[in-house]
Amino acid sequence: MPANDAFGGWVYWSRIPRLGIEQIEVVRGGGSSAWGNYALGGVVQILTRRPTERALFFDASYGTRETMNFDLLLQDVEGPFRISLEGNYFSTDGYHVVKAARGARSTSTRIRVIRPSTGGSSCGYPRGVVLRLRHLLLRGAQQRHAAPDQSHRLRLRSDRRALGTPEDGEWRFVAFADTQEFRSTFSNQAANRNSETLALDQRVPTTSAGGGLQWSHRFGAHLAAAGGDARWVQGETDERVYNAGAFVRTRDAGGQQFIAGVFIQDVYTPIPSLELVGGIRGDYWYSYDGTRHDTRPRRRAAEQTSTTSSASSRAAVAGLYHATPTTDLRASA
Repeated sequence: MPANDAFGGWVYWSRIPRLGIEQIEVVRGGGSSAWGNYALGGVVQILTRRPTERALFFDASYGTRETMNFDLLLQDVEGPFRISLEGNYFSTDGYHVVKAARGARSTSTRIRVIRPSTGGSSCGYPRGVVLRLRHLLLRGAQQRHAAPDQSHRLRLRSDRRALGTPEDGEWRFVAFADTQEFRSTFSNQAANRNSETLALDQRVPTTSAGGGLQWSHRFGAHLAAAGGDARWVQGETDERVYNAGAFVRTRDAGGQQFIAGVFIQDVYTPIPSLELVGGIRGDYWYSYDGTRHDTRPRRRAAEQTSTTSSASSRAAVAGLYHATPTTDLRASA
């Protein structure tokens, strides 16, 4: 499930539950052939902890500037059913962004994040069928005077299924959806920073959904894989513009986008210390309903639609040499 924001492409790392992390893998270089078109510069894959027994995990910390963090993870296993519940609370009074010549409105940043998360998985039989469901709700707020005030809420849901094994031929299917509400206000400050007036009130609602299907099979020293993925995004920015604290005009812009791709890839390992990779991927982008509306003066841009497609290939070679029992040399291109 991509953690990239549907509207801007950035990643809110605070949305990822910390205690539920089992392993993090970093893949350098372009990986769109197997990971999708968000993987232009590399991949950070976060594997969540899978419940294996009834357990409770708790972590707490406290620091200066009233900085506190609490994490709680509950897990239970009953037959083929597994469930995990996780919650997190983070709060800090922050620090002064402007140090010199502070005014009455130059107060410190304050951040509050509440992150309840539920995740569950069910393992059925026969033939290694695995179903995983996950739900995440994040509520956060960042407050600063004489600077932007920001708050956002988002909800994510995902469904993942796996059938078979790589040796017999494995199928994996994942579907996900999320909704997000983001609000940010900006102000203009007086020269002495003792007063401020509202300049912009911005709301950015976003909705997205997507999924992917992947097949893999091991043929001797070859691991072949093929599949596809897609994502639909609808977003807009609704802005109320102010001058000297008085309402001036509105500015609304937004649109929809559909992106999809298919790929085929082979990983050949002639010897354990050498790996050859080759793959090709085709991508399709469809952007539509792109509009912009302005009032005072009243202006409306025509709806914009664009379609683009592209093909990209990938080839790689990687080697591993055990120079000594305690030293490994790795090389890749």
